[in-house]
Amino acid sequence: MKHSRLARMGCTLLAALTLAAGMPASAAATDMHEIRVPETGVVVPPTLVTRVDTRETLDSLSEAAPAAAILLVSDDGQVTAGDGTAIGGFAEAFDRLGDGIIPVFQVKTEAAAGKLAAWLKEERPEECFVLSDSGERIEQVRSAHNYVRGIWDMTSNTAESFDEAALLDIRRQVNKSGCKIVLAPSRLALKDSVETLQKWLLTVWVEAEGGAVSRTEAARLITSGANGIVCSDRGRIGEILSELPEKTLVRRPFVIGHRGDVTQAPENTIEAARAGIKNGADVIELDIHLTSDNELVIIHDEDVKRTTNGSGSVEKMTLEKVKSLVANKSFSNPSQFPEARIPTLREFFEEFKGTGIQFFVELKSAQTGLVPQFVKMVREFDIESQVSVISFDARQLQKVRQLMPEMTTGLLTSGLINTREPLTSVHNLMGMIEQLDSTLNHNIGAMNSAYVKTAADRGITLWPWTYNQEKPFKEQYGWGVAGLTTDSPEYAADMITSLEVVIDGGNGVPMKAGDTAAYTLNGVMQAGAKKDVTGSASVSMLDGDGVVSLTDGVLKAEREGTASFLLTYTVDAGDGLTYTLTTQPVTVTVEKGFPTLLVVSVCAGAAVVIALAVLAAVLLRGKKSGIKN
Repeated sequence: MKHSRLARMGCTLLAALTLAAGMPASAAATDMHEIRVPETGVVVPPTLVTRVDTRETLDSLSEAAPAAAILLVSDDGQVTAGDGTAIGGFAEAFDRLGDGIIPVFQVKTEAAAGKLAAWLKEERPEECFVLSDSGERIEQVRSAHNYVRGIWDMTSNTAESFDEAALLDIRRQVNKSGCKIVLAPSRLALKDSVETLQKWLLTVWVEAEGGAVSRTEAARLITSGANGIVCSDRGRIGEILSELPEKTLVRRPFVIGHRGDVTQAPENTIEAARAGIKNGADVIELDIHLTSDNELVIIHDEDVKRTTNGSGSVEKMTLEKVKSLVANKSFSNPSQFPEARIPTLREFFEEFKGTGIQFFVELKSAQTGLVPQFVKMVREFDIESQVSVISFDARQLQKVRQLMPEMTTGLLTSGLINTREPLTSVHNLMGMIEQLDSTLNHNIGAMNSAYVKTAADRGITLWPWTYNQEKPFKEQYGWGVAGLTTDSPEYAADMITSLEVVIDGGNGVPMKAGDTAAYTLNGVMQAGAKKDVTGSASVSMLDGDGVVSLTDGVLKAEREGTASFLLTYTVDAGDGLTYTLTTQPVTVTVEKGFPTLLVVSVCAGAAVVIALAVLAAVLLRGKKSGIKN
């Protein structure tokens, strides 16, 4: 994605002009407001949302205010609380919520969606969400106004767990409905599941069950890394958020290898992809063109001159001609890779299918046959779960949407952010990405941490490009962006980016009062190596004070009960970057100990006396009952 300045401006202008017909006349975010968030040291904390189920809930919004509130739309176009309490029309709903709370209008029927769509088309508010378990209802509403963010509601899903196939089905449903946000039941609030959906460029909200939640449950929802939490017990969520250390990252930014790892091998080659994966890249970004004989090849430029020993348009070459070229010219030491070739997309899929590595496939060309051939190959290899699509060309993204609506897309943009006015910048870009049902992949030069948070409040994740210096990479990693596209994935290779708790005897195995078990906290580096950080970890008790104690790597069961805690560790990643990581809650169940365990706590002589006394009592009882020994 490294363009000249002129080329970047041209691509961005093309995208803007393509979408201009659907853009509203206003360019200022006059109705947008800063979102109310609790005091916390968490970097980009989860968006807090509440369902307005009763009048009391509505009246309480001024205290511990959420960022967004879910309101029900009736068939006659009235807004109500969940219990049927009338709130009024749509304008009254905005007024009742006040500045700083975004309305989430839930529609369950075609009639309700129609009423909301008609009002939105007429009044054109500058931000609101629509929530439904029907993709058709969401599309019905969003087609009326560009600034409506869709949320696909899957909270009625009764599955006990979510494997990769189930998660892929969620992605398909979300993309088909034209959304980028999924509202999931709390059962999905596991870090691995949430991360899987987020790698697919989705925003994940999770909903707590019932009313009041425990400290453990609140911590579980937060530390899952979910982008948003729907919960009526906002005070409890805020309580845990306030207790987490400064600069806590509950959401790991993903590392995206730009054309692989171009500092280790020639760009856009299989060798570069392998190097990127070795250095910890979560995603490999690659660029595709179509040859004259309809083969998809991986190369950035339309002309092969910069990267190979040939010249001319790749689109006018046969695959045989493309394969005859040596593709090491752009690398710093070409002699290291004398046989490097331009690979086909087919070769990439054959090499990496089933490895878990993700691909961001950039559509570099406006060729009419590019998208159909790409879609055909993704389906042929059944590799949809490893692929997302990005492009500067809005028309190509629209074609992907038509031919493969279940595929995730991202719009590449440049020069459209004004960091001095983050609300206005987010407002203007929303009009573009909502028409494309895409996420936002902006260049790095114009972002700041305030913009990242402003976008996150609207359910928008940011995927900036391209980092070719370590210092800005690490600075913006600390802002909590969703993912960073870099020429050098090794910037993060040795950074600890997650934590792993190992308890001797097995995590989750019940203990008995008086038992002890060694535990280890491993810091897991981006490239996979592990480091024992137990001695530098901090313990934060959530529930069950006094049930267990943790000292110097030893977990002791003090008394019967259930306890849960977090282990946190502060990372010094160099170049001024520090951040704190936390585990998800660790829960320990302690059962009542056997009486014999009491002997352990007394001296050996006393133990002998106790044992003899017990034996004498047994013998005496046997004699009285006529038992012979």
